[in-house]
Amino acid sequence: MIDGYGPAEALTTSWRLMNGSVLATAFAVTLVFVCGLVVLVPLLGIVQSSFVADIGGVLIMDTFLAGMQAFLYLQLAESS
Repeated sequence: MIDGYGPAEALTTSWRLMNGSVLATAFAVTLVFVCGLVVLVPLLGIVQSSFVADIGGVLIMDTFLAGMQAFLYLQLAESS
């Protein structure tokens, strides 16, 4: 999406950019996810409505993960 590629071309380009960085990328995604859970579970646990907590958690985690993925993509694109 960032460079205006179609779905197939974007996947091909991303795979080419990640050559040798798959483990580092997987570690970064896992780290952000776990840190997000550590912060969000107690924070959203004080909310009485599970629906509000679920929606808030999804919105916050999706925002963090999408931002991190875009950051990693741009870093890999610049380095190759």
